[in-house]
Amino acid sequence: MTHPFVLAEIACGSLKKSETLSYLHALPALSIVTIDEVLFFIESQELFSKGIGFVYVQLLASVLISDDVSLWTTDNRLDAIAIELGISYPALNS
Repeated sequence: MTHPFVLAEIACGSLKKSETLSYLHALPALSIVTIDEVLFFIESQELFSKGIGFVYVQLLASVLISDDVSLWTTDNRLDAIAIELGISYPALNS
């Protein structure tokens, strides 16, 4: 799975092959969480001053509301929060 915001971030980067974006776009996508839900999530989980931005918070919230989904990331800060929330991909933490 992917998230529309992650796909957009990749699209802004340096893709060597244009078809890469279409392959990623063909993957099932997580839902986008509303701004109000993101703000509530930040407050309820005390995610302020954790060194992550809006896209990461959006990604965390989207994973949390999805069934049977874990977050796979190599970003240490994002992964630390995902571990705290119980949504980090297990293979990376073993």
